[in-house]
Amino acid sequence: AASEILSKSLLRRAFDTGTSDGAVGSLINDIDEITKATEILKGADKGVQEMHSALDDATTKLDKASMQVELWRLRAEEAGFKDKTTGSEEEKLRHSVAEESRARKRGNE
Repeated sequence: AASEILSKSLLRRAFDTGTSDGAVGSLINDIDEITKATEILKGADKGVQEMHSALDDATTKLDKASMQVELWRLRAEEAGFKDKTTGSEEEKLRHSVAEESRARKRGNE
């Protein structure tokens, strides 16, 4: 980066003093465009990294929630709750969790 700044500075000085022709001016413009494009790419890369981080966080939360649901299912199973529905696994799990909750309430009364 330092060499880019130095060479850009030298080119500008040569252009400003009139010791070069339009090619140097064109080169300076090209360097400016490349610098702008580099900054845009750095910003895009940062955005992609932030999205990856957010996706990792969401995946971690989903994994924890899945483990919690499995834990509830196992606890309900250990407590002797039987599935009384013929629906999907999620319906059976919701039914078991509701039964466990009712059993706890009865135990607290």
